[in-house]
Amino acid sequence: MGAKLLEVGVNPDKAIYRWKLVDKGPKEEWTYSAYWDESREKIEAEEGTV
Repeated sequence: MGAKLLEVGVNPDKAIYRWKLVDKGPKEEWTYSAYWDESREKIEAEEGTV
């Protein structure tokens, strides 16, 4: 199993986090994403959480 981490200078309290799972047969691919500022507003609007 392997994982990649990308660190950016974002206040974790101001970001929202989402993940996605892609089934690739005997393997799984997980993507964990952080959204802030305009991206966060767009995601929240699409989800109807604003």
